[in-house]
Amino acid sequence: MSAEAQGHATGVEPSGEFGVFVFLVSEGLLFSALILGYLVARLAPGADFAAGSRELSLPLGTLNTAVLLSSSFCIALATIWGSERSRWARLAALATVALGIVFLCIKGYEYFEEAQKGLLPFRDMSDRYPKAEPQHLRLFFDVYLALTGTHALHVISGIGLVGGIALFWRRLARPAHTLKLAALYWHFIDVIWVFLFPLLYLAR
Repeated sequence: MSAEAQGHATGVEPSGEFGVFVFLVSEGLLFSALILGYLVARLAPGADFAAGSRELSLPLGTLNTAVLLSSSFCIALATIWGSERSRWARLAALATVALGIVFLCIKGYEYFEEAQKGLLPFRDMSDRYPKAEPQHLRLFFDVYLALTGTHALHVISGIGLVGGIALFWRRLARPAHTLKLAALYWHFIDVIWVFLFPLLYLAR
């Protein structure tokens, strides 16, 4: 007997929250491993690794932080309105999706600027830092791409998830509850960025 059938038999519908929390814990372990690798490289002897952070655009990183925090506020409103004001809940969910797309566009432009500066794709940076060890700088951008690229993939999946719920709201059996579960994932994405922003942009 499936979990859903068992729930109906006992009169209690499965919430799915436990499964979502297990999934988020596994994703948290993934980012923890990436962040740990970053910290090990950052704290290792040789300050040349930290020189890479000075090449990042602090204004763009700050703007993206504001955009993502705003999207978290929007999806929080969507969950509040989900049960009684479904139209406003859908609009708030679509606003979340729009802000997620804005985040990706800004990040894509930032990648473009870094590529224009010759930082991406990787190259010998000895001409930019004649007194530095170029392998440390390349390592920084390796880790930077791994962290921000993995995060961007999660943002893309979150956009698909929240956007799908908003578009197919009337076809879902429990749209408000499904949106609450999706909101947990979106808030997780925001929390990860809150850790990445100071690590990559502020710790110079």
